[in-house]
Amino acid sequence: MGDRVSFSQDDLPFDLVADTYSDTARSIRFYYSAPLIETRDPKFVGYSVEEVRQEQNLRLDELDRNSTFNLLAAIEASFRVDFYLRCQDKKKDPLSRDFRDLYKQNGCYEIFWASLVKLTSRLLALSRAEVIR
Repeated sequence: MGDRVSFSQDDLPFDLVADTYSDTARSIRFYYSAPLIETRDPKFVGYSVEEVRQEQNLRLDELDRNSTFNLLAAIEASFRVDFYLRCQDKKKDPLSRDFRDLYKQNGCYEIFWASLVKLTSRLLALSRAEVIR
């Protein structure tokens, strides 16, 4: 692998996503459950209890979607970093060799996703020690 890839160090740790989700969900529930919510926010003047509950559920659903996308992005970033590190570090385990072969053939990470199905059977056959080495 000729070109070295530099990483931003702007990772999104899984525990940060989980903590943010938990804190935000708690805050949403607190905000919408306050007695006399219309005194807290004038937008709720005239809302029924059911309308307030529906809006709360919409906010919680959106939080679920955002948190899911954040987790997926963090997982993909982990795969991406692992792929490039295995290529750069020239590890000798079979998985790293397969990744380097993919990179040499195609020169990009996106091929990794396209070839993942092909490599899955080999990944499953490897012992944990071989993959981590």
